[in-house]
Amino acid sequence: MSKCPCMASSYNFSVGDKKNLYKVLSLDSENVCVDEIKKAYRSMALQCHPDVCPPSRREESTRMFVELQRAYETLSDPVLRRRYDHELH
Repeated sequence: MSKCPCMASSYNFSVGDKKNLYKVLSLDSENVCVDEIKKAYRSMALQCHPDVCPPSRREESTRMFVELQRAYETLSDPVLRRRYDHELH
C-alpha cells in the first residue's frame, strides 16, 4: 500500500484562525477557474481518501478528506466562493 501523501500535519493551511481553502486543494492562486478547482479536488481526494491510506493514518486522512470536501464545496459554488474570497482579504 502506498504512503498517503495527504497528511494534515505536513500542510500549512491557516490564514489567521481560518484554513485557506485554496491551500487545502494545493492551489497556488485564487485566480483559478472552476475546472481547475474540480481537477485539484479529484486529484487530492484520490490521494487522501481514507480507504487508500494505511489503517494507522485513517483518522488523520479522514479529517483531511472532510477538509477537501468542504474546500471543494465552498470554492466550486460561485456565491460561496465570492463570499469566502471577500472574507479572506
